Amino acid sequence: MKATTILVLCAAIAAPLFASEPTTALLIIDIQDFYFPGGNVPLVEPEAAAANAARVLAAFRAEGKPIVHVRHDVEPGGAIHASVAPKGGEKVFTKSEISCFNGTQVLAYLKKIGVERLVIVGMQTHMCLEAATGQPTTSVSSAWSSATPAQPET
Repeated sequence: MKATTILVLCAAIAAPLFASEPTTALLIIDIQDFYFPGGNVPLVEPEAAAANAARVLAAFRAEGKPIVHVRHDVEPGGAIHASVAPKGGEKVFTKSEISCFNGTQVLAYLKKIGVERLVIVGMQTHMCLEAATGQPTTSVSSAWSSATPAQPET
């Protein structure tokens, strides 16, 4: 992979812009059942975040761009939420660490398919998304959710 640019773009509007790039992939991190009402770790407004993530996902599917789902290995409630459930051919990785790049083959897979840019959406912004990028994330809109209503600085 060339000098990889990781873009944390969470706006449904932004996805079509980047979906047209030939080496851009969508990375969906931890949008899982246990983060929704009734789950073990319900977050603030996960439904809205998941709906926006689903819009980004739809744009990538429409363009035929690579999509990678990452789920945290936890039960009960560890299934990927139905709103962003994988479809045939979309790669799914299971992680046991906060970062989806530690202890998985996510990076190797992205390199193998020639990805240079990532659009990232998911849950637990203050942990899992920031751990994936190695830096605080910039939220353009609301396709993320966390344990508190405070949004990350933009």
